[in-house]
Amino acid sequence: MSPQQNLAIVSGASQSNNVGIFMAASIAHEVNQPLAAIVANSHACRRWLSADPPNLDRGRTTLERIIRDANAAAELISRIGGLFSRGGARARTSVDINQVINAVWQSMADEIATKNVRVVIELDRDLPPARADRIQIQQVLVNLIRNALDALDTGADNARSLRIRSLRDEAGTIRVEVRDNGIGLNEFEQIFEPFFTTKKHGMGMGLAICRSIIESHDGRLWAAPNKPGGTTFVFTLPDHASDAEALRASHGAQ
Repeated sequence: MSPQQNLAIVSGASQSNNVGIFMAASIAHEVNQPLAAIVANSHACRRWLSADPPNLDRGRTTLERIIRDANAAAELISRIGGLFSRGGARARTSVDINQVINAVWQSMADEIATKNVRVVIELDRDLPPARADRIQIQQVLVNLIRNALDALDTGADNARSLRIRSLRDEAGTIRVEVRDNGIGLNEFEQIFEPFFTTKKHGMGMGLAICRSIIESHDGRLWAAPNKPGGTTFVFTLPDHASDAEALRASHGAQ
């Protein structure tokens, strides 16, 4: 075997190992989010039930969130298993992005409340549905909001604010913005690379996974600086109607 062939084998093994590490980290990151929410809501539920008198309404609401997050974790694990089976694919349906934003906001309300953050949600009521994997888009939103909360935690000395906005842009695509007035960023492209992180905790996989998810939906994800400070994360998705029209056009061309 020639030195060139040996080098090719070693290079291929190294690349395969890197892919394996990326996949393992991605799976760990995906499953960790609903599990972390379960732990947080379990502590909250215990507080409500330990109050004098017990707050049964809040306890019941928090328990429903625990059940929801446990089901989400089970669905994630099931879909991850499907990816490794023949023909495995992620389910995509017509999704109301505004409903997804509201669901994520409700699931994170207690977590956000502890941060003393003013939240503004602006939703375009005429937004068309997207063809998407609802669970994946929820993951993207949760991750972007948590990044914003971390930025607000580590240096914002003015009134902390977070704005979540949906709209249809000039190109006709669905656009979602998560804007904070935190410390801001310097590495606007590097933050989307696997294993890159500016935090003391975490694997640096969150934003890489988010971009991978959005691009798999034929959308885009990027970050931009705010004035006077902070960051806006933006992602776009094609709407369901445009997706259907493109599919009909492709069939007509055959």
